[in-house]
Amino acid sequence: MKGNQVPEGKYPFIASILFKYNKDGFKHLCTGSIINDVTVMTAAHCLKSKDTSNYRVLIGQIYWPRKTIGYYYNIDNITVHPSYNESLKGFDIGLIKSKSKFQFNDHIGKVCLASPISKPDTTKCIAIGWGRTQTTGKNISDWLNEATIPLQNDSVCLQYAKSMTNVEINSKSIICAGNGMVGGPTTCNGDSGGPFICQILKNPKRWLQFGISSFGFTPGGKCVANYTYFTRVSQFIDWTVDNAEN
Repeated sequence: MKGNQVPEGKYPFIASILFKYNKDGFKHLCTGSIINDVTVMTAAHCLKSKDTSNYRVLIGQIYWPRKTIGYYYNIDNITVHPSYNESLKGFDIGLIKSKSKFQFNDHIGKVCLASPISKPDTTKCIAIGWGRTQTTGKNISDWLNEATIPLQNDSVCLQYAKSMTNVEINSKSIICAGNGMVGGPTTCNGDSGGPFICQILKNPKRWLQFGISSFGFTPGGKCVANYTYFTRVSQFIDWTVDNAEN
């Protein structure tokens, strides 16, 4: 992600989802957000393995070299939305539940989710994640980053997506952001699953999670997308509540 480093404690709901790679052990795979005291919300495409022992959740840490600051949790259950299909674009939402409760404090807490009636300030929306900051390369960022990305008209983004690929997109489950310029603010590898939060109209102190970082069209693997696509959280409130509580 091309953005700015996040100061300690600014986003207490941020989580890193770690995956066990055979050679390198557990390493950051995706970003997520804490939604209750045992559950992290992320993208379904981050949860391809159904073996819970392949995952861990790390919370309370934003800077990777300090490996003793955060708290690691083993995973009890993984839930992916039943309509998610890797070959399509949409329904990209999943939940990963810890075996033990998160210990909330000044630096660890839960995010508030947008409802279908929530009205965002379209110019004040922020994507958050550990995704790589360079246009090319494979390394994720050592530091959690944030980038302001304005909400975009859905029809503009869907038309752009159609011009880039023949992949079907479920427009009701997607929200789109970006300024339409190559090289503008966008997410990248490692940001997947991370929250997209927006300030509420007429309430500058209120921020809600409206999206989950899902996909973008990055020619040649470069992080230079015109638009970034997020799962629309408000479309899945009932599903989220049901599965986070069970």
